[in-house]
Amino acid sequence: MKTAIAIKPDASPHEIYESGCKALAAVKSVDEAKDVRDRFAAIATYVRKRKNTEMEQCIAALKLRAEKVIGEMLRDLAERGERAIGARGRPPEISVTDEDAYTNLKRLGISRNESSKFQQLAAIPSDQFEAALAKAKTDGVVPTTAAMLRFAAVLKDAEGVREMEARIAREKPWRSLLHTMENLADASDHLLNEGDRSNRYDGWREQFAGALLRLNAALVRLLEKENEHHRN
Repeated sequence: MKTAIAIKPDASPHEIYESGCKALAAVKSVDEAKDVRDRFAAIATYVRKRKNTEMEQCIAALKLRAEKVIGEMLRDLAERGERAIGARGRPPEISVTDEDAYTNLKRLGISRNESSKFQQLAAIPSDQFEAALAKAKTDGVVPTTAAMLRFAAVLKDAEGVREMEARIAREKPWRSLLHTMENLADASDHLLNEGDRSNRYDGWREQFAGALLRLNAALVRLLEKENEHHRN
């Protein structure tokens, strides 16, 4: 089904952008979104020859939006088990006669490479996607799929760094506790190696014994809590 895109010959980039966004908001299937994307791609080729940067930015942004929509739809279809992702484009354990009930990339006219790229675009949070488009417009450059995918890779790396920092923060108290226990073990070894001279610590025996009992009780409670957490 063709999706109507109303573009007047004398329309401004803003008007075209608004019309394109409305067309994308109206799509109900991957077929429709793919049709919109392909038409934006064709218009982009025409506009590029006219060397109108503002119009190029507008059409390129619409094409990227359409690709993101396609990626979101492909992802949703796969999650619902409605898209063929098995061998030869068929779902696992589905016969050839039953495969017409499923959506596959070949029938949609989408290559596996395009599917991968579109779903990578779909994974970019909407606010960051919008920010990237806005920056391209401010910088006076035409946004491309490749540039947006590089942006997605940077986001993924940044997310990995944040996860590592969060993990380090979670582990810090444990590392501190382990370090303290290792210091206690070293100090105990030192006292044992002192031999008869250790009697000069007689005045600390009761305090040391009390602290050791409190530490042991705290460690037992901590281990019990951790075991309970892992069971849940």
